[in-house]
Amino acid sequence: MNIDNDEKKKIANELLVIFYKEHSLWARHQESQRSIVSNLLTTTSALLIGLITYDRKITFSDLPLSIFIFFVGLFGVLFVYKYYVQFKFHDNRIEGYKREIYSIYSYIDFLEIERSSDDLTKRNFIFLSKLNLYKTWIFFHILIATTGLILFLIAYNN
Repeated sequence: MNIDNDEKKKIANELLVIFYKEHSLWARHQESQRSIVSNLLTTTSALLIGLITYDRKITFSDLPLSIFIFFVGLFGVLFVYKYYVQFKFHDNRIEGYKREIYSIYSYIDFLEIERSSDDLTKRNFIFLSKLNLYKTWIFFHILIATTGLILFLIAYNN
């Protein structure tokens, strides 16, 4: 089967778009998974903290739950970081496909469009544009682990 160069280019362009879309979907999926599990861990931690403090005192019998809260937070930190790594895997491939697509359609200055849009966002949201979302989620799960540790120390000393 002989395919001429124009047909090969057309197929290559279509494949680039397919790969771009596929990895974009996977990146979104990774973020959805992170969100679902983070919400589950947060809800679990809140319920356990409520259970520990329900009687308005923290006693030695609350040690197991406080240890569990600590490990829920620790798991959350590791889970968020791992999902960020998975997200970046797909994001890096997306960027590679975009570069190739941009080179094919070099008459459109995609990079300038992205740059000017990014600059506008950064100007409008100076502080928040510098904040990495995955670091915020990691910090949040560190707070959960720290809460578990504090509850453990209080329970251990009572």
